[in-house]
Amino acid sequence: MPITQTGHPGQDHSRDPCPWVILNDFGGAFAMGCIGGTIWHGVKGARNSPRGERLMGSISSIKARAPVLGGNFGVWGGLFTTFDCSVKSIRQKEDPWNAICAGFLTGSSLAIRGGPKTAFGAGVMCGILLGVFEGVGVLMQRLLAENNKPVAPIMRVGRFARVNDMVARDSADADVARYLRSLTLLSQSEIEEILEEHAKDKSKRIAQTCLAEEMTELVRGDDALQRAQLATQILFSIKVRDLTLDQVRFAFDKDPRLMKRAVCYLVEDFMSMEYKSKTLKPNWTLSS
Repeated sequence: MPITQTGHPGQDHSRDPCPWVILNDFGGAFAMGCIGGTIWHGVKGARNSPRGERLMGSISSIKARAPVLGGNFGVWGGLFTTFDCSVKSIRQKEDPWNAICAGFLTGSSLAIRGGPKTAFGAGVMCGILLGVFEGVGVLMQRLLAENNKPVAPIMRVGRFARVNDMVARDSADADVARYLRSLTLLSQSEIEEILEEHAKDKSKRIAQTCLAEEMTELVRGDDALQRAQLATQILFSIKVRDLTLDQVRFAFDKDPRLMKRAVCYLVEDFMSMEYKSKTLKPNWTLSS
């Protein structure tokens, strides 16, 4: 059974829950400020010191100013995360508006000593900056999502077959045996039985089929495996007269590209009454 994460859509599971993430962000921001301040003020102190005393000048500048910069970063990070958690608690949702609102409140709070006008201006600038960051993050997520679309189970099974066809027969068999042991949950006795059956007739590619089925079940679940098996049978082995539209709908429900073409192909075949007891062979190609 596939393992899934539970939670609200878009929830960041890589971070700690709100009460503890404040401490984490404060510590991370403080460390970043100290490291950056050490580099910046170390170089600046060395350049501003007379020759022969640059090392001591650099160390003195680091000791005097790096902790202050680290504290400033830590206060900003902790305050921003506190507002972010508060906004999430009030709105009961997670989206880019939480960070934008938290940025506005953080900038306003840090500039409140300059008066309402200064605080409002700082809040707007900080909110815009956080909005730009969130926009870039959303854009990157969409680009990555486009490049990592889920692959239909039938395509995954076919991909295993194509990969194995590209490798020499003997080396492919050795690779499949290794993959069965390392990538599946089959017992050693089950793997040996599969390899024995495969050795009797390598043209049937029993081991490769078992590997594809096990990987599909582990990654996509039992329901996806059933769809993949039925789709493979529909495309390559079952006779047209033995098919029903319910079977086709179940097999290709998750892949509309194949669903439309498979149904049209079957209807045309039924209408023309071209049965003649021959197995169905697809005459289409997948469109991207």
